[in-house]
Amino acid sequence: SWPLHATQGDAAPGQLLDPVNAFRLSVHRVASRALEVQFDIADGYYLYRDRFKLMVNGYETRRSDLHWPKGLQMKDPNFGKVVTYRKAVRLRATSLLPGNLGKEARTDLEVISQGCADVGVCFPPMRQHVVVNPGEAYAVPVSALPESAREGAISSVRTNELVRKATPR
Repeated sequence: SWPLHATQGDAAPGQLLDPVNAFRLSVHRVASRALEVQFDIADGYYLYRDRFKLMVNGYETRRSDLHWPKGLQMKDPNFGKVVTYRKAVRLRATSLLPGNLGKEARTDLEVISQGCADVGVCFPPMRQHVVVNPGEAYAVPVSALPESAREGAISSVRTNELVRKATPR
């Protein structure tokens, strides 16, 4: 059980955000043509580093291949000493380098993450599927796409562009 992403304006004061809104996931293609996974984390929420898994085209990325920025250490009542992220975190992985992505027509990412709200509520791990087509610079989870774009779990450059424009930042 893992949470997703959220924005500050999505919930009334005192209400929890939906995990998808508390932990907004996106994938970016950087200048080197590598892909990076980014979470934009709502105020009052945090994401666990060690409760994260990444599958690329069906293969799990080894923990040693995940390159995390420095996070905040805290003592968690459930998990003990942990590293967390607030506001935003961008993750690089060896499996997302151009030479390791192969000649696939598209890249299928499965991202599992988990986080909590400062009010003491932790979400179950959240599983999200992101499809990145060749030439796309930005993609969001398939569940964030309009229903018509989800059929066959294939996103298009145009659909991702529309979702990017409509997604609060």
